[in-house]
Amino acid sequence: MITLLLACGPTPPPTVDATSVCEAFTALDRTEVVWSGDSDTCDPGTADGVERASDLFDLARVMVGLEPVPLDPAASVAAQECALLLHANDALSHEPPSDWACWTEARADAAESSLLASGPLVLAAPGFLVDPGNEDTLGHRRWILSNRVQAFGFGSTDAYSCISLVEEAEEGRQWTAWPPPGPVPRAMLEAYGVSVDEVGWSIQSDVIDLPALTVQVSLDGADPVTVDTVALPGGFGSVSAIRFGAPGWSAADRIRVQADGGDISIAYEVVPVDCP
Repeated sequence: MITLLLACGPTPPPTVDATSVCEAFTALDRTEVVWSGDSDTCDPGTADGVERASDLFDLARVMVGLEPVPLDPAASVAAQECALLLHANDALSHEPPSDWACWTEARADAAESSLLASGPLVLAAPGFLVDPGNEDTLGHRRWILSNRVQAFGFGSTDAYSCISLVEEAEEGRQWTAWPPPGPVPRAMLEAYGVSVDEVGWSIQSDVIDLPALTVQVSLDGADPVTVDTVALPGGFGSVSAIRFGAPGWSAADRIRVQADGGDISIAYEVVPVDCP
């Protein structure tokens, strides 16, 4: 379990020092999961080491001011069945047809409601945060950083992975941003060779009408520039969310974000750091 001293609540998370963030990040074990199943016999098996992905998500959640969430055994069983189904058919689908190999109704239901990746879980974990290919929703990122998630269920083969979500209504934070306020390892801002700058930065909320905000960004103390924002649909881990960004932001030493509208004002500074 990753821990940092961050307070949770409606205000932005307090800035923590870069040394603590880097120590937590470099301590992560990136050894891949070991799968014991067999798609030829439709045996889901087990995936030893899925907690290593949980450590990355715990760190990300703590960095944005949320509590880490535990692994749920029942949800993990469903996620493992989901991973087998994807592996047996070498494809991703939230609506797997009944003629798929190893298809069962339970496995199809798990695939419908899970986060899916074409890679084993430890390799795929950073991709859920950067979320390339999902620019229209940023749904994976928003669910990993959601107020509503009370537990995760992880499943993985050596080629596919699924994350099941245990959801419960929760007040939580007023807003959550990724990249988060304060120091953030640059390595957490890229996955599969794609930067979060290309995919888009995001702010999400369950209580604020974010599309009504105007966003300005200042790089390394330069004059702020108003940037284009895209309103993202609800139902993907938060009621409201916006995406904004431009290539090259994470190469800056400090990025200040100011989002204003009506009586709402959100301001924070991101400090990308190169961890050893």
